[in-house]
Amino acid sequence: MITGESVPVEKSIGDSVIGATNNIEGILKIEVKSTVENSVLSKILDLVQNAQTKKAPVQRLADKISSYFCAWGNLIFIRHTCNNIYYYKRFYYKFIK
Repeated sequence: MITGESVPVEKSIGDSVIGATNNIEGILKIEVKSTVENSVLSKILDLVQNAQTKKAPVQRLADKISSYFCAWGNLIFIRHTCNNIYYYKRFYYKFIK
């Protein structure tokens, strides 16, 4: 969580404070000016979520190219297997008869 200052800083009337502010002495009266949706932490979380869910253009291109490689690879494998079966049967039956 974003906690503000790394060392204690004195605040006076009218200064702004953020979440996790420690009140060392006295009474702290706070007026809320921003909601969770407008906070820095919320914006950081939105950026991270968008970065994780969307693909980069280069990654989309790589996925498209690899899908063609997989399709062609499967077709070549099936064709090669069919050829081997066909020629094996011809060769095998030729010597048995």
